[in-house]
Amino acid sequence: MGQDRRTEILEATCRVIGRSGVHDLRVEDVAKEVGVSPALVYYYFDTRADLLNRAFEYADARSTSHSVKQMDMESSGRQQLKDILFHEYDDAPEVRENWVIWSEMEANAVFDQELLDAIVKRSAHWVKIVTDLIRTGESDGSIASGANADNVAERLIGVSDALGMKWMRGLMTQERALDLMAEAIDIELGPQP
Repeated sequence: MGQDRRTEILEATCRVIGRSGVHDLRVEDVAKEVGVSPALVYYYFDTRADLLNRAFEYADARSTSHSVKQMDMESSGRQQLKDILFHEYDDAPEVRENWVIWSEMEANAVFDQELLDAIVKRSAHWVKIVTDLIRTGESDGSIASGANADNVAERLIGVSDALGMKWMRGLMTQERALDLMAEAIDIELGPQP
């Protein structure tokens, strides 16, 4: 039961952040969202910062898991890379909520070292996923070898992040974001061999 309650609190924290951001988030708001006392939230999470860090990790892992489930694991590395990057623009609630949480956490991390540490850790994890898919594509021949996979991953993620924020803010359609992401992938990886 303890893990279920912990997950409920993390999900509630994500909803509260998704609605009103991180800056003014109070543990009491999360407790009210779950229907428990603030003391119970503190039973599972030592501090507000601990709660935010764990909620960020939870939301990011949930979104990544959603994207990976949508991938065809039998397809080429190049196709898997496209799949996972394209799923960043999925309308699934957990994906959209993750964009809001990432945006909020990054903005607040400028002033909070603990949040910055969480951003650095999750960002490195995302770069590793993309880098590994590039290397898989190189191994299976769907991506030409030669480029520095880590650098390509960083650039593709940078493009994905910028397009995703425009899409989330309503400055770009989902279709336009996907078209530009496909173009960026082809520019970075070259034509499929």
